[in-house]
Amino acid sequence: MFDSVNWESLDAVLQACGFPRLWRSWMQQLLASSRSAVMVNGIPGPWILCRRGLRQGDALSPYLFLLVADVLQRLIKADDNIRHPLMEGSCPVLQYADDMIILIRGDPGDAARLKHTLDLFSAATGLTNNFGKSTVTPMHIQREAFLDMMQILQCREGTFPQVYLGLPLSNVKLRLSAFAPLIAKADRYLAGWKATLLSTAGRVVLINSVLDGLPTYAMGALMLPPGIREALDARRRAFLWTATDKVNGAQCLVAWEKVCQPKEDGGLGIKRLDTQNACLLLKLIQRLHHSEGSAWAIWAKSQTRLDSLQGSLAGTHWDSLRELLPAYRKITRVDVGDGRNTAFWDDVWIGDCTKDLGFGPKCLKFGGFRPFRTGPRKN
Repeated sequence: MFDSVNWESLDAVLQACGFPRLWRSWMQQLLASSRSAVMVNGIPGPWILCRRGLRQGDALSPYLFLLVADVLQRLIKADDNIRHPLMEGSCPVLQYADDMIILIRGDPGDAARLKHTLDLFSAATGLTNNFGKSTVTPMHIQREAFLDMMQILQCREGTFPQVYLGLPLSNVKLRLSAFAPLIAKADRYLAGWKATLLSTAGRVVLINSVLDGLPTYAMGALMLPPGIREALDARRRAFLWTATDKVNGAQCLVAWEKVCQPKEDGGLGIKRLDTQNACLLLKLIQRLHHSEGSAWAIWAKSQTRLDSLQGSLAGTHWDSLRELLPAYRKITRVDVGDGRNTAFWDDVWIGDCTKDLGFGPKCLKFGGFRPFRTGPRKN
């Protein structure tokens, strides 16, 4: 994608963004001085002067590319004929670098307008859309209309779950098979380690520094199914005690619950995946209450009540956040304000205590607060 950016279009985008003439001339000089060479048997061939594209490896190139790619999102949102699938207004566009998800209404007219916008963007900027690698995934649409849209867009038909930015997306509850790449990644790491040559302490270090970090990205966005956590625990347990892929109870010197306790309490300090998963998801609830700069939090707040997380949002992911709400209340307090987002009986909003329906106070000690909902409790 970097190799096809049109320099004149880039300069026009920079001018529209308000960059001064001097700075734009610097960018043009950097681009015009770029050269490429083809390696043949390890020997570079003659230099080739570039006439388009951004310099690979330049720290500035990703930012220039994003400025150009952002034009497509603005064109789509400015077109009233590319409609939101559920309400009146522009359609949602999720874009990360050159990966994009566009949610449009299931109508051939909207698809035709989107195809026209994509073609205009490609002709203007040089960023060609690869329709062969793109997919159209139907949701609640008549088959005839969907086939017409595929004929217009010339894309392949996609199915759920869809993988976007390394996470499975689905309109129904995810199956265990959707997390198979996560298990396979752990297996690849384990297969490459000379585990039999490592001491138990060395294996603990690898578990804490590598294996525990593998599911962190996924656990920060969704609750892993118990079956996946058990599969990861089985691999961590087998690697720790036998350096193989399987282990039985007789080979485990200490119960796994004891192993996962802190070292001060006699454990090995290996993290419990369910606890780690819950802590990472609590950050999403925190983001709802501090929504500055988060498009997801701003949208979610408009669809639900913060005091109970009840509203128009539904699904297994939202249910898991709602189940964590009592734990979040125990480590936070509320600056009441107008009171609309405060649970009278459950939130800590008077000093450090919450009333328990007249049966006496439940006091929690906190410290180091910021306004509204705040950070972890002090012991």
